[in-house]
Amino acid sequence: MAEPTVNERITEYLTNGGLFNPELMDHNAVRDLLMDARTEITDLMDAYLYYAQLFKKTVERKHILENALRKIDQATISHVDGRDLLDELHPRRTLDIKRRVDGVETWFEGDWLSNLRDARNEARAALEGKKDE
Repeated sequence: MAEPTVNERITEYLTNGGLFNPELMDHNAVRDLLMDARTEITDLMDAYLYYAQLFKKTVERKHILENALRKIDQATISHVDGRDLLDELHPRRTLDIKRRVDGVETWFEGDWLSNLRDARNEARAALEGKKDE
């Protein structure tokens, strides 16, 4: 038979006299019950704090991604008529550019704009909770 849970032990304590006549109860058993209850409460609080921090980090990351997408949209959406300029370049045109990053010149060649467009769309879909878009 499985060992009773703390909740079951508390219920047993209360129904067997602890509720109306606690001085008749076994003080060692009550002490052990309180210590076990404290341990379970501490474990629950630790889990709560862990998940609260995880949620906070998730929200912070979501805001970072939203801000990044907003900046990408500002750079890639036409201010005149709202066209997606990355769509204009995909898949018909490619562009090679040379860029200095950390003192090193690097060529970005070919269809890298399509990769940027796909990554942006995947990030936007992830933010909206959609998959495979």
